This record gives sequence, C-alpha cells and structure tokens, in this order.
Amino acid sequence: MNLNKISNLIKTKRKELGITQDELAKRLFVTEKAISRWETGRGTPDISLLLPLSKELNIDVSELLNGEENKKSKNEVEQLIEYNETTKANKYNFQFKLTFFFYILSILAFLLYLRFEYDPNIEVNYFIRLLIIVIASIFVIIGNKIYSNYYVEKIEDKKKVLKFSHIIVFIYYVILLFNMVIFARYNIIDSYNLVPFKSIIDIFKNEGFVKRNV
Repeated sequence: MNLNKISNLIKTKRKELGITQDELAKRLFVTEKAISRWETGRGTPDISLLLPLSKELNIDVSELLNGEENKKSKNEVEQLIEYNETTKANKYNFQFKLTFFFYILSILAFLLYLRFEYDPNIEVNYFIRLLIIVIASIFVIIGNKIYSNYYVEKIEDKKKVLKFSHIIVFIYYVILLFNMVIFARYNIIDSYNLVPFKSIIDIFKNEGFVKRNV
C-alpha cells in the first residue's frame, strides 16, 4: 500500500471537484490542518473517515486505498486491515515522541513542586513554587497542542483534547491552592480543632473566669 499515492489522489480529486481544503474539512467535520496533512503525506485519514471521504471525492473506498481511480480490489477487508497496520506503524513518529516528552516534563515539574511543598527540609520561595506550577501547565498545553495539530482530525476530538488540557491545568492549580490555604498552615500550627465555635467559646469562658477573679 502506497500512502503517497493515496495523498496525491485526495489532492487531485479535491481540486478536480473544485473543493477547497476548508470546504472539505467542514463536510467531514475535521480540521483544515487534517486535510493539509493528508494531501502532503504528513498524515493519513482515520479509518472511520475513509467512507465519508471517498463519498465526498466521488470514488470508492477501494480506489482510495489503492491511490488510483478505476482500480478496485475484490477484498476490501484485507485492504482496510493493511491500511490500519500501515498507518499505525507511521503513528509513532517524531511528533508523537515530542508530545510524550512534554507530558513527561510536565509530570516531572509537578513532582518537583510537590517535593518542595511537602519536604520540611527544603525551603523554597512561594513565587518559585508558583513558577514551577506555571511551567508544568505550559508543558501540558504544548504537548496537547502538538498532539492536536498532528494527530487529531475530528473537530469533536480536538475539543476533547483542549478540554483535557484545561482539566490537567485546573487540577494543578487546585492542588496549589489547597497547599496554600490548608496544608501550609499545618506546617506552622502544631494543633488544631474541627469543633465549630470551640475557640470562641473558650475565649468567652476565659474572659468570664478572669472577671470573676477580679
């Protein structure tokens, strides 16, 4: 199976039909970058998009998989299996490794923040800890941006990736706020109580005791 022939056929048929990349993307509910990747050979359509793509280009799925018009295969199932295996082999390229690299950097940065926050033997300025969280968040956003640009085709999936990055960043900052508001005080105060109004009641009792003795 020749992926270059497939990309050339997509580009050729799109131009023959007078369809722009943006128009084709809207019809398939994918991003315009996805169409550009398909036509330049930097990516391949997801197997779930082969049927709607072939319909938009007025060709059969078999012709699309062969990369040639008027060339059909009797066993389309075998072609689909071969296509799936071929595209899977090309998936783990430089962009995938780069995405994974930024995810690892984000996790390491967050673990470093936790080390500074919970280790009593390490004293780090608040602004440095905040900076580490910001850096960890940026790494997540960069990783998701690369993944979204090179691997996500459907607009719906692109929104999910964006939502995922927002969730991760939100979790980072919730933990940061938790440490600032709650855990940080535990490092200073040796004891605390969870009984409502106990401290206020104790103050009134002590004042009353003092007044009676005076």
